[in-house]
Amino acid sequence: MSKKHLILPWTLVVLLSFGIAALLFLYQDQKNNVQQTSSSSSVSSTNTQSSVSSDVSSIAPSSSSSEDQTPEQALQSDIELAAAQTQLMTSISIKSSRLENETSYVVPSTGKYVYLTFDDGPSENTPGVLEILKKNKIKATFFVVYNKNKEYYRQIVEDGQTLALHTYTHDYKKVYSSVNDYFSDLDKISDYVKEAAGIDSRIVRLPGGSSNTISRHYCKGVMTSVTEELQKRGYSYYDWNAQCLDATTENITASQILKNVKSFTEINGVQKPYIMLLLHNASTETATKDALQSIIDYYRSLGYQFEAITPDTPAVHMTLQN
Repeated sequence: MSKKHLILPWTLVVLLSFGIAALLFLYQDQKNNVQQTSSSSSVSSTNTQSSVSSDVSSIAPSSSSSEDQTPEQALQSDIELAAAQTQLMTSISIKSSRLENETSYVVPSTGKYVYLTFDDGPSENTPGVLEILKKNKIKATFFVVYNKNKEYYRQIVEDGQTLALHTYTHDYKKVYSSVNDYFSDLDKISDYVKEAAGIDSRIVRLPGGSSNTISRHYCKGVMTSVTEELQKRGYSYYDWNAQCLDATTENITASQILKNVKSFTEINGVQKPYIMLLLHNASTETATKDALQSIIDYYRSLGYQFEAITPDTPAVHMTLQN
């Protein structure tokens, strides 16, 4: 074979080698770009989550500080914690316009909604509250405790309001000494509501809210276990992301209640689109009844729609502390 014939095959081999190497280089470069983009996106997501987690943990009481408190001091801490979490949730939702950062629930794509929720009733204040709701053609939700007057429960249902479960005793020690104790109390109020009004309610609000720490005095980890078990048993539980502080301020007036409602609804004139408002309906909460019309007028002036909780309502869950 001549030298000319030998040179041609080797030339082809060299050219093919360079071509393959170039293709491999281009493939690896594109792969690296994809990985960098994915890594950047992951870091951005992680940083957002860390920011929210940091904000939440900054207001959470430490386990050791709670253990050193008396039950009475723990209850006061829970009140302050709930207010701080609620205000934080307001701030986060307005900054991000996504309430998923508060907890795990979905914001309607259009409109603004407010859920008026009344705890610790029924009582002699209930008929007056129902009358105001009826006059304004508004639906609300009542998380009830035991009251010997069964007519109150029936009236709530007859008026088309949501009758939901709170607690039979509202005694933290009895309710939170164990998971079984919690469900014993819940079954008791559930059976009583069924007897009084013929309603088998699956909507629940935990005494003190799911973020309470007073339960640590009676059973470590009970709130985590209870909230998990509630969902396994087909219940939906609801906390709140706005409140009027009617049960925590002595001699509070109707005007103070309205001011508190506004402070949890708006920050610098910006309103959050989804509000679960905590109000109280015990016999001592006359000022709440007196403030109700002004609260309704306030939300209407901002263009909110009023809704009652149903099993399909997006849940509002605070950060568990026990």
